Amino acid sequence: MGIARWDGNNWWPVGTNSDCGSCDGTIEKYDNKIFFSGNNMLGLAWGVIAWDGTNWVNRCSLPPINLLKGYSNDLLAGNSFWGNFLKFEGDTNWSLQPYGGIYGGIDKAERDTVNNLLYVSGDFDWVNINKPIRSHNIAMYDGFGWHSMDTLIGCILTIKVYNGSLYAGTCLDTMTNGTTIGYIARWDDNQWHPLGSGVNNGGVSALEEFHDTLFVTGGFTTAGGDSAYGLARWYMPDTNCAFLKPTIHTLALQDTFYLSAGQVSVQFFNNNAYAQTWQWNFGDTGTGNTQNPAHTYTHDSVYTITVTVTEDGCTKTGTAVIWVLNGSGNEEYTQESLQFKVYPNPTNGDFTIECTLPQNKKGTVKAFKTIGSQLGEHPLEPGCNNFIMPAGSWKDSVILVGVYIDGRQVLVEKVVKQ
Repeated sequence: MGIARWDGNNWWPVGTNSDCGSCDGTIEKYDNKIFFSGNNMLGLAWGVIAWDGTNWVNRCSLPPINLLKGYSNDLLAGNSFWGNFLKFEGDTNWSLQPYGGIYGGIDKAERDTVNNLLYVSGDFDWVNINKPIRSHNIAMYDGFGWHSMDTLIGCILTIKVYNGSLYAGTCLDTMTNGTTIGYIARWDDNQWHPLGSGVNNGGVSALEEFHDTLFVTGGFTTAGGDSAYGLARWYMPDTNCAFLKPTIHTLALQDTFYLSAGQVSVQFFNNNAYAQTWQWNFGDTGTGNTQNPAHTYTHDSVYTITVTVTEDGCTKTGTAVIWVLNGSGNEEYTQESLQFKVYPNPTNGDFTIECTLPQNKKGTVKAFKTIGSQLGEHPLEPGCNNFIMPAGSWKDSVILVGVYIDGRQVLVEKVVKQ
């Protein structure tokens, strides 16, 4: 009745179910369950439902969902036609516009697991609701913020990461800016590149990597000028470790820090979680060898930070520049002067934050994963602030909570989730 499981020898029904002809979205494993998307889900839910091995659970009530994708311990959902871009918050709850959001919905998503990148495509021209960035129908999120992918076209049929680059199959042969791509293109060096002469009319509908080769299907009859009836392969070996793209981030993407009582601690993050080694140079005499180190600076200066990452026989270096300055006026902001408290800590769910700001100041409390990407935030008003951070659905065992006044980080505290 539209849904079944295979045990290696036979097909079996999944629980006791009615017709699931509308379970026509995608299937994704998450939180040790199998999530299904579609429209009318077995008459038990709408949009999304999950199977835990014994029972149907997480029975949601959503508009039609045609995409489910896991990314960085999150489960994302989308439907371009309905303008949906959602993040699962546990039980049957979903939040709108994760990671700052996009102006529209998504119907394709692809993960670069080596570099912790998320690519999405759909019906949108802008990303990042608070600080809009122009990005036509396709964009990249690096765990910290959105990045534009320039102008492709409004008809993206499929996307796939192959040897560290994103490939897109389209239903048109010309980009919005007039560049001919032949229905397929590669995003590299912050621009789109055609794959030779591409394919002819009919477009590219699916992409998949197998044995270090990208296989392409669609309605075409030629590829690269050769006869190819609906199936072709593209081979582009990675000769210079292009798949590895180390980057450096700080909390809230700050690049300016201020000495308080003669020092300031800066938390750094690298995006390559599965690397064999990390070698940091903090721009002074300090070094480090963990993925996400913190370093204390004691002198004002401009510092060039590097991390050299080794993974799968390849070595690459990422670089960032920060400014450490004197005379911020932030010396007055201490845990004691702000009456800053986080409790319970450790916690098994949500936690409470107390913070008192001067009468002429406003600020923000931001919560981050230990890899630096933001989980949530809450505004701080002048005077006494007391509120609950709804962290019960957050999967991370350690959360970083930062206080920001006048756009500057003044405090950071770790919260442990049991």
